[in-house]
Amino acid sequence: MAVLTLSDPIAKALEEMAVGRFRSTGERHADGMWRVPVDDAVKARLETLRQTPEETDDDLVRRLLTHRAAAASADGQHRRAALVHKKLLN
Repeated sequence: MAVLTLSDPIAKALEEMAVGRFRSTGERHADGMWRVPVDDAVKARLETLRQTPEETDDDLVRRLLTHRAAAASADGQHRRAALVHKKLLN
């Protein structure tokens, strides 16, 4: 099983964007980073979306969540999208 390394704000924003029930299976480490296990297929798909080899998991997920929040805003889900976008920018 693959693992994503995410900062606390990104892990929280990911939780906010989840549809339906969400149960974190990640572990928060002393350095404040989350290690979140994901299916190998999910990790492989994320790798295809990575813009540069230097882009971290955290940067990649932040970019995708920001794009998702903008799309939700365009679809009229303004309140939820605004909350998630605010968390991503802080």
